[in-house]
Amino acid sequence: MIKAMLVSMLPLAAQAGGWDEFQARCLDAYENMFLPVVDGLEQVASRDHEPGYRLSDREVLVLEFAPDDAYSACRLDDQTGRSAALFDDWIAAGVAAGRYEKVGENTWNSNQWIEPRIAVQKRLQGSSVILRVLETDLES
Repeated sequence: MIKAMLVSMLPLAAQAGGWDEFQARCLDAYENMFLPVVDGLEQVASRDHEPGYRLSDREVLVLEFAPDDAYSACRLDDQTGRSAALFDDWIAAGVAAGRYEKVGENTWNSNQWIEPRIAVQKRLQGSSVILRVLETDLES
């Protein structure tokens, strides 16, 4: 049911910016223990040869399967940088609600409400921002 709800909301997300797409397709999916949803997106090559999915000319979702630090991950490569402030607001609300805790510079882990735990990360590269959600093996 939750997966059907996520998929049904995607047409709305498709009209939004990279942050909204990342939240709907990656964050919400991982929080509900689903893989990222890339239905309806054009597949493109990412800079590291992992499956990329175009959101706009300057925004791409990238799926990482079996990265060194996780079982799987989904990231937003946002060359516009617009998603940084929206992510900051989202994570601040998540920390205030006790859903996430800061565990390092630009890294937050889910806090007890989901197993396996997930981590979210933010990295700035010049005017670009990279947002990433990943499945960890950090059981409580």
